[in-house]
Amino acid sequence: MIKDLREKMEESLIATTFLFSLVALISSSMLSDWALGYLDKRAIFDVQVFTVYNNIETKENLPNINYNFIDEFLKKRGYPFKDRVKVETYFLDKDDFHKRYKNDFPVLGISLSDYNHLISMIGASPISLEPNTFATQWQAIANEEEIKEFMEAHDTIQVDDNVLVQSNYPPLDNNLGESLYNLYTDVIYILPDEICENLMTANMNYYGITEKPISFSVASELEEYLHTTMENQDLVTMNTTDIRTKTIQQNEGISGTLMIRLILIYLGVVLIVMCFTILSLQQLADSSDFRYRFQVIDKLGVPKIRINKIILKQMSIWFGLPLVIGLLCGSVMIYYFIRSSSAQLSAYVGMKTILVNILLTGLILFILFGCYFATTWILFQRNIEGNK
Repeated sequence: MIKDLREKMEESLIATTFLFSLVALISSSMLSDWALGYLDKRAIFDVQVFTVYNNIETKENLPNINYNFIDEFLKKRGYPFKDRVKVETYFLDKDDFHKRYKNDFPVLGISLSDYNHLISMIGASPISLEPNTFATQWQAIANEEEIKEFMEAHDTIQVDDNVLVQSNYPPLDNNLGESLYNLYTDVIYILPDEICENLMTANMNYYGITEKPISFSVASELEEYLHTTMENQDLVTMNTTDIRTKTIQQNEGISGTLMIRLILIYLGVVLIVMCFTILSLQQLADSSDFRYRFQVIDKLGVPKIRINKIILKQMSIWFGLPLVIGLLCGSVMIYYFIRSSSAQLSAYVGMKTILVNILLTGLILFILFGCYFATTWILFQRNIEGNK
């Protein structure tokens, strides 16, 4: 009884080890691709500065910043801007200023001229709006169902005292980073310039493309300089001003991605080798324990082919059962992870890439399993035959 309990505990431990190794190997490619895809979506401009309102008590503290000090800083260090734009986003209604709950953050608006300037910096064609119409710009993580539902519910919008209708433009998805949108929202309204003249500013962003890539040292200096410059003002207004530079984002993103991949692959390989090795040693130990039984079967005249089939069946059960349990549990975990993060994975990685990575990982594990299984089977037979 104690032996049976010990064997069950060993099988459970092996199944758990295989589960962790499977998750580590698959998530290594999934998470690293996610990080790289996310980097491509956010590191669009050489310099991105964004000031976000936090104080919902005093409207006078809403962002109103002159970012010329950034131009002067980079120009002195030999990195002048080739193009830049200060973008203001607006509340559609003054009462939206007080909405500061996670599920109630208002969708903001952007003027058509600012939007066209911004998309021209990434090489996209400008758009035009008829009077009293609006368009929408969406984040990459927004799915088609969400967009369709939103557009159907907002075929007209109330902007201050004006009622605007949807333009003929489909939902736009130009890659403009994440700072353009209000917190917990994936869309922003594109409004005619004359409508925006009387709206209240919510957030203020600054985007720039330099004539040549900024060095890592200068980018680090710029980030520190901005935080030092804006520190006192942000303490008074309670706003948040932050900066993202493409140079630092790319360096940190690539190094972080490499670290994630190396750690998870190393962990997965070590665990899978441990798992297969323990299973192999268990079967070889059983070959010594069951040697007498197989010798009796052989003396009774059972053909060698039949004996080999018995060995194969025994190994398939005790070698494969823990792996099947670990594989089923791992598949369920990975499935629910993909399902819960489908929007981000679709936007930053692509389901086709994920499927290919899973199949490649499965193929590698199958080949490794086949090598261990075949080697163990051969040694099992020789262990029996060599001691008759």
